[in-house]
Amino acid sequence: MSESEYRSVFISEVKEHLVEIFDRLNMIEQKGAAGDDVLFDLFRRFHTLKGMSNTMGQTGMGEVAHLLEELLEYIRKNPGSILSFREVIMKGVNSISLEIDNYEKGLKFGSEEVISELSYISRAIKDRLNVQVTQPSPEQIDSKKLEGLYEIIFEVNKECRTPSVRAFMLLKELSSRINIIHSEPTSEMLRQGIKPSRFRVYTKEKPDYNIIDAVLKRTGDIMFVSDGPYKAEDGNKPVRTVKYIRIPFERIEELSSGLDELLLLWNKYRYSLGENNLNPHLSRLEYGFKKVLGYAERLRTVPASSIVPKLTALTESTARSLNKNVKLVVQNENIEIDKSIIDRLEEPLLHIIRNSVYHGIESSDERIMSNKPPSGIIEIIFREEEEYISITVRDDGRGIDRDKILRTAREKNLIKDENLADDEILELIFVPGFSTVSEADMTSGRGFGMDIVRNVVWQTGGDISVKSIEKEGTEIVLRIPYQFASKKVVIGEIGGFRYAFPVSQVRCILRNNDIRISDDRKSVIRGEERISLLNGGYQKAQIFIICSGQEKSIAVGMDDIVFVGETRLYKVPYVLKSSKFINSMVIVKGICPVPVISTEFLMDERNL
Repeated sequence: MSESEYRSVFISEVKEHLVEIFDRLNMIEQKGAAGDDVLFDLFRRFHTLKGMSNTMGQTGMGEVAHLLEELLEYIRKNPGSILSFREVIMKGVNSISLEIDNYEKGLKFGSEEVISELSYISRAIKDRLNVQVTQPSPEQIDSKKLEGLYEIIFEVNKECRTPSVRAFMLLKELSSRINIIHSEPTSEMLRQGIKPSRFRVYTKEKPDYNIIDAVLKRTGDIMFVSDGPYKAEDGNKPVRTVKYIRIPFERIEELSSGLDELLLLWNKYRYSLGENNLNPHLSRLEYGFKKVLGYAERLRTVPASSIVPKLTALTESTARSLNKNVKLVVQNENIEIDKSIIDRLEEPLLHIIRNSVYHGIESSDERIMSNKPPSGIIEIIFREEEEYISITVRDDGRGIDRDKILRTAREKNLIKDENLADDEILELIFVPGFSTVSEADMTSGRGFGMDIVRNVVWQTGGDISVKSIEKEGTEIVLRIPYQFASKKVVIGEIGGFRYAFPVSQVRCILRNNDIRISDDRKSVIRGEERISLLNGGYQKAQIFIICSGQEKSIAVGMDDIVFVGETRLYKVPYVLKSSKFINSMVIVKGICPVPVISTEFLMDERNL
């Protein structure tokens, strides 16, 4: 294996481990505790990262992984302490994520600050172990003893500064009113300073909701989440271990392309037989073929969580450079997305988050003055819809200042009409070169950002929209197709301009000597058939494309046909959205973006 191949495998394996580590840490935060299998899996992954990094000469990454490995060794001996150190572990994971990106780009290691902080924590842990008095660890109750009990789940407010104190107060208040059999974490763990984001209480009977409500009001900063009979499988599922086999993505695309061709041949053969001649053997063959196509499609997908570590790292590093407190919250990150799309969306999402931290989220002092929590929240929500995957990026910051946008647009002579609607004002942020920042710095102000974001989204066949409420926040929604949309088209040239027509709507292509044109140049005559000619005024046409609709056909005169085949679809640019005759764009190698003509609208005389 060559050096470049070793390098590629190293980068790939590090990213795989980071995704799995991030998944485990999210699992721990949701459950409020970690089992031995989860802790061992984390320890093993950091140990592997250390060895790999040092082998490849990346001693900086190796040092971070080594310190995290030491931290996990302490946590394995003191399982209840995992929540106290989750933030530190995340900081280290984010550091490794940034460094592997730097390594991929040929940049040097730069996380001395993280190493220094982790080293301090590591020394503190060793000191603590040296002076610690031997005492029994908090009781770990067997899950079988919880069967038949009632489980109540609470969640601590994210802005609470003393979660262990609040949880201990709640547990004490509840214990005086109902019979609590067990809690996770236990009262002993809470006394030791464990900071749970979520915790569970187990009772013999379903509790009175009035009691819970009264205790929550007395305690504050804690919310009731859910209750119900305890189910052992909820908290005791084995760790999901993903086994990987490395295949270059180009091979998967070749496989997909070959199967697409096979599908076209199969459809031709199937429909040539007719519905009545389809025997049971061919039906079984068709069923099996569709299953293989489904498997091939899944080969192209990766979980959205694969880019979450990088997004989290960017959020924290940008917030730190601006002296802001910002937390990134991700929902439904296990949704599978086509890898070619997730690769394209990485940079747009990074840019949107950078904008949210820089422009949207206020400083802690400003937020407090606005009666907001001192720490800002950026949410990323992945959702599966009927035709699209939607990615919502939402912040609770200051929102978009319309007056500032209009003022900047006037200064740059971008608008003439002063009476713009609200959505038209927000559209200005997508204008190339637009920025409300007067001077560029390391984070913002260069003016090439949101226009590139939208172009990338359009190239995937998707769309992007913005909503914003001043002083409340901004929401940007990306709607992305499950795969790149493609269409077979015929591209013709008329007087130096090119237009595309869907192959499905093209009946035939005729040359000058195949037809004659009526005297008024409004029709093309072929034998006994008379077909309406769309552009009779253009007299240089050498070729005619005949497009068929449900009720009529039309002819379009062309100079020449420059392309026939399958190509990818793209969204119509904003400036052309008002045209009903264009329903999408296509790009073919060597040809600029070409509008796809909607022949249905051309055939309706009311539109001409």
